[in-house]
Amino acid sequence: MRVTRMEFGEDIVVVHNICVQCRSEGSFVLTRKQYEELFVEGKYIQDVFPELTADEREFMISGTHAECWNELWNLVDEKEQEQQ
Repeated sequence: MRVTRMEFGEDIVVVHNICVQCRSEGSFVLTRKQYEELFVEGKYIQDVFPELTADEREFMISGTHAECWNELWNLVDEKEQEQQ
């Protein structure tokens, strides 16, 4: 999981990421239980956060917004097509 920084509160942890594509910062809040499951126990993100969309979980994993992810992969597809 890509993490720029974390802020630990009494009952929550705020995790910050900077998008690798657009460089804007985003954050998400974890309960202490979720933090333990994810970072200490090593549970899968989809098991800890089943209520989140795949795009939301991807931001947590890679730090890439959904729009930026699509833009990045469209560029890769275009370059592959140019090489053929």
